[in-house]
Amino acid sequence: MTKQLIMRLIIVAVLLAAAPLITYFCYFHSYPVSLDPKDWGPFGDYVGGLLNPVISLLAFCAIIGSLWLQQKEITGGIDEFRHTTIESNLWQLMRIHNEISDDIVISTETNSRIRGRACFQVFHRRLRELYDRSNKRNDTFCNETDEKRAQTVYDLFLQDYEVCVSTYFKLLERILVLISKFRAPGDEKRDSTEYEHVETMRASLSYDELVLLFFHGACKSDKLKSLIEQYNMLKNLPDNQFPRESFTNNGGIYKESAFGEATRSPVSR
Repeated sequence: MTKQLIMRLIIVAVLLAAAPLITYFCYFHSYPVSLDPKDWGPFGDYVGGLLNPVISLLAFCAIIGSLWLQQKEITGGIDEFRHTTIESNLWQLMRIHNEISDDIVISTETNSRIRGRACFQVFHRRLRELYDRSNKRNDTFCNETDEKRAQTVYDLFLQDYEVCVSTYFKLLERILVLISKFRAPGDEKRDSTEYEHVETMRASLSYDELVLLFFHGACKSDKLKSLIEQYNMLKNLPDNQFPRESFTNNGGIYKESAFGEATRSPVSR
């Protein structure tokens, strides 16, 4: 029990104990104090009859209050343990995600090898090339909806690079799912720890990674798309550069929440 609650109970107990004595004195103060023990018996019955129920009620309230505080401490301990477990698993997943990103290897047309996050620059250029090629050669492509045009471009891209990016995005999706577990079930308010990890994860993605995330979420994973919208994961994707400039109705692919307050310049490492 907190000190404040204990102090309040003590004050209430003192006031209730004093009340019958004060009342008795107000009515019978003109009588002399008796020296006969027999006269003190009725007085004791009077005081006890009034105070015993009150004291019992206070004791009952104290027990209820103690049980409530214990339950609150237990719940707090469970939440703290849950947060600690989630955070531990989250850091492990983020470490593995970085390792997977660093282990991506692709071969160029000149038989040179590109490794790590530099691959995403190649992925970005390839997506832009496929979009421009489809846009120039296929009149039907220009008349399609944004969703179908994005799907066409990304399907062509995956013919060459699906093996390289599939694990990367599966793990990214798992990280965002785990971050969402910081929020207690049924709680609509975002947990501060949840917000901090979302900010960290969003800031860790380069402009080239965001371009690929735009396509993968829109075309390959409804779950990832939902998480992108929930956590404004495309917030740092400029609206005046590819792919947002190319998909003028990007709100039809994603909800506006996916972009938050978009910046005008790319985020790069």
